[in-house]
Amino acid sequence: MKVTNIILSILILVLALVSAAFSYFLFEKRDSLVKGWEKLAVAINGASTSMDRTSGTQIAKSLTPAELSHEKYAELDAKLAKLASQTRQIIAERDEMAEALRRIGMAVDVKNLGSDAEFRGVATYRTNVDNVTRGVSKAVQKRDLLCRELAKLAGRTLNITVNPKALAECDQAELGKIVSALNLARNRRRTYESTLRTIGSHANVSSSDFSDSNYSRSAERISAGVAKVRRDVESANNALDNVRRELVGAKAEIRRRQSEIEKLNKRVDDLNYDVNKYKVALGVAKEDAAPIPWRPGSPEVRANTVGEVVKVDNNYGYIAINLGKNTLVTQALGEKSITVNPMIVSGMEMVVARGKLNEGAEFVARVKLDEVGDECTTANIPAGSNRIKVGDIVYFDNNVQQKK
Repeated sequence: MKVTNIILSILILVLALVSAAFSYFLFEKRDSLVKGWEKLAVAINGASTSMDRTSGTQIAKSLTPAELSHEKYAELDAKLAKLASQTRQIIAERDEMAEALRRIGMAVDVKNLGSDAEFRGVATYRTNVDNVTRGVSKAVQKRDLLCRELAKLAGRTLNITVNPKALAECDQAELGKIVSALNLARNRRRTYESTLRTIGSHANVSSSDFSDSNYSRSAERISAGVAKVRRDVESANNALDNVRRELVGAKAEIRRRQSEIEKLNKRVDDLNYDVNKYKVALGVAKEDAAPIPWRPGSPEVRANTVGEVVKVDNNYGYIAINLGKNTLVTQALGEKSITVNPMIVSGMEMVVARGKLNEGAEFVARVKLDEVGDECTTANIPAGSNRIKVGDIVYFDNNVQQKK
């Protein structure tokens, strides 16, 4: 019995020693676990703080090491759920930004664009972001260059001032300037083409094609046609000048011969007068039986020239008379008669009267002839005289020496 008690005492002592050893080791493990828990809490708070700083979330203040203490183990699941939610939000934002960057790269036609996974991957996203950034920068440079060149073109070709920066921002007012100028240029071109076709038709050039590929050729054909017309006109003018020179010579010859005819007519008149006198003296005829014919433009024929006012224009200050270069006056010669030209010319004076010439006609005005036509002559209305009417008679004053 004594031996048994000794053995049991030894076993109990051994168990106590083992229990003390295990208690020591358990305390050490608990202490390590608590320290690891605190490190984990600090790491979680640091990660949450970093995500708050760049994402705009505010989760870290509820995930402080004190809030994540092992002493608040019961609240740990709810608090860690916030971290999981924050992480999912940031991952979703990253994915959307990665997709947006990839779409931007596709829009600006970036070459060798990475896949969706490469835009999201930590090891590969930077290369793709730099690639998109360079592509966007090149696209902006191309846009700015295009706007500058477009502004220069508008200034040189369309003669308008356009702000390239406003064009880059798609300013409707600046774009409207270019559109309006282009429409105006298009309308001008249509007008030019229509005018050129009309000129071409006058120059006997067939219908022209003014498409861009044939514009110069058609314009050259019309230019050649107009040049030919000009040469023809110059040739016709030269021929006309020759005819005019010939006409001047012919007129000079006519005047010379008319002068000779007048001299001969006067000589004939003188001879006729002498013959008539001799007839009367010899008793062959009575003195009044052989009248002498009037000479053209003689005082006798003008004394018997009577016309009529056919138009009065007070607005322009002139009248029209039914006498002209072709007017003829009849002279009775016995039982026969002849017609004689009174030779009406510009500058002659005539009397305007109302009534009949041999029955006390009322004097109205005295006018000077202006332009003498074949059948009609104009005269200026004298200043202060507004009594002339259509139907008034017009005749030469026998007391006034008229020029021929």
